[in-house]
Amino acid sequence: MRLSESLRRGIMKVGAGSILNRFKAKIRRDVIFSEDILANYILECEKAGYEKEVEEISAEWMNMIIENLFPHTVRKLPMPILSPIAKKIWTNIGLLDDFHVRKDKDIAVVETKNECITRLIGKNRFMPGLFCGILNVICEAPMVAAEVNQTKTRCKYVYKLLDEPWDPPVTKGKDKYNYLNSMPDYRGLALKDAFKSKILKLKSNNRVYFREKPLIIIENTLFHIISNRGILLDTVPSISFNYFREVIKIETKKWEKLNLLKNILHFTGWGIAKIAIKANGNVLIKIKYQPYGFQTEKDSWNFLFKIIEGYLHLLDKRFRIVSINESFKNIEATFSSN
Repeated sequence: MRLSESLRRGIMKVGAGSILNRFKAKIRRDVIFSEDILANYILECEKAGYEKEVEEISAEWMNMIIENLFPHTVRKLPMPILSPIAKKIWTNIGLLDDFHVRKDKDIAVVETKNECITRLIGKNRFMPGLFCGILNVICEAPMVAAEVNQTKTRCKYVYKLLDEPWDPPVTKGKDKYNYLNSMPDYRGLALKDAFKSKILKLKSNNRVYFREKPLIIIENTLFHIISNRGILLDTVPSISFNYFREVIKIETKKWEKLNLLKNILHFTGWGIAKIAIKANGNVLIKIKYQPYGFQTEKDSWNFLFKIIEGYLHLLDKRFRIVSINESFKNIEATFSSN
């Protein structure tokens, strides 16, 4: 089923500040995110020697997702049945164009076509870690990538089962995750409005684009894990700035840029945002009903606010985060250029 059909039938339930994915597995809070920004952040981390950490992040994320969102009855299906189900889920939201997995005794082989992240930057450890995290939970055993062959268009991963005990991931649990991510229906701009106004486009390849830049639909726990790890977060504003300066005209007025930022946060599922310019020139961004993750560590939106910092560099390169204040289902950040 294509993404457009999922939206029409309500399988992807979208509202102001919220995207709930109800396709095949249990409901989860998704966000729409720049594939370029995530891919280039991964690239910077790997260039700096954090390949192992990048692989651990994606594996940890998928451990939690499969454990909480894929029922045991689905996980226990034979691979010839499970493989096309997984393919349908991921092609449905444009994360890849083809997927196949097979398992024989202690070896599992994953093959993909045009998978996200790799299709932009080529070789990386994020995607091998991601598939390893999936297989860990499905096979209920630790696995390791024994062979990795990646090109931007086609990839093949060979995983070997380790003779070690498997400990299921410790998470918040689905009930608490649902409670934290629940929100009332709000009147306001939502994803469908972004398509109608053509701020975002859904193209024939089943992918979402913002001014010709690809976006991906992704469960939000990943960004809490990245924020808590804190690897090279200071590089994120420059990655973000370089991205946005290619898609937003320099001559666009200051208030128009801030209004667009608010709308983007709404469209892409990050919550209900308000943006104000204070008398001293500081920019205050408040978000209600921000998405929470599955991890047991503290929820952290630092990665998101670092991206916003880079966006604000379109207004003034001196903008920096000076404070982040959190309360239940509310978060606000102050940015100063002084």
